[in-house]
Amino acid sequence: MMGVLSAAMDAAVTLLCLSVALASPLLVSQAVFPSSLYPEPLQAFRRWYAAASDDYFLADKPPGFFRGLALIELVFLWPIVIATLYALVARRPWVATTSLMAGVCTLTSTSAILETFWVQAEQHRSFF
Repeated sequence: MMGVLSAAMDAAVTLLCLSVALASPLLVSQAVFPSSLYPEPLQAFRRWYAAASDDYFLADKPPGFFRGLALIELVFLWPIVIATLYALVARRPWVATTSLMAGVCTLTSTSAILETFWVQAEQHRSFF
């Protein structure tokens, strides 16, 4: 039973790490760096995603605090996620440490982003 649980957790961590490893340099980095650094299909994909999911963080002018969070994700979280993927594949004992570091960074960023959603919802509610 414990082996099944461990395999399920490894699979979940792998999926999360793969999504961050791909999305950070391809999508999130567009909030920080000039669009001239990216090919047109990648810019079109970001615009489509922002419009389809109503994600104003990846719109043409993201909020300043999100640019800071995106930079932290690129400088700190992305290398940690790559190390975590390596540790999972190579069965290194320090995978728990890198997973914890990635989780804390993700939780902190997510808390700041969720707070903006709650503030906006409260402002919208008090308007009507």
